[in-house]
Amino acid sequence: MMKINFKKLSDTAIAPNKSHYNDSGFDLYADEDVTLAYGETAVITSMYLHGAIRQRLQDLGWITGTAVRCLHTAGGGDPTAYAVRGGVVALRKCDAKMILVQ
Repeated sequence: MMKINFKKLSDTAIAPNKSHYNDSGFDLYADEDVTLAYGETAVITSMYLHGAIRQRLQDLGWITGTAVRCLHTAGGGDPTAYAVRGGVVALRKCDAKMILVQ
């Protein structure tokens, strides 16, 4: 069994964990949720998406250091439209929460 040491940077930080015994990775959690309000801009710091959705967003310019602006949220709150590098992409909350911004 492999042992991984880590340090909590704040009292509210959640320790990484495995989903199941054969899980190859650890689930990561942000210390705080960041929700962009209409017109607000943030910069992508990390993306914890995998597979086709990750590749598609990267193809559209969603990479570390890129500015993202919230354009519109659907009436029910999901999905939300974001402007990135001249394009507009609508993301569901379950995907957007896997993109860390600052």
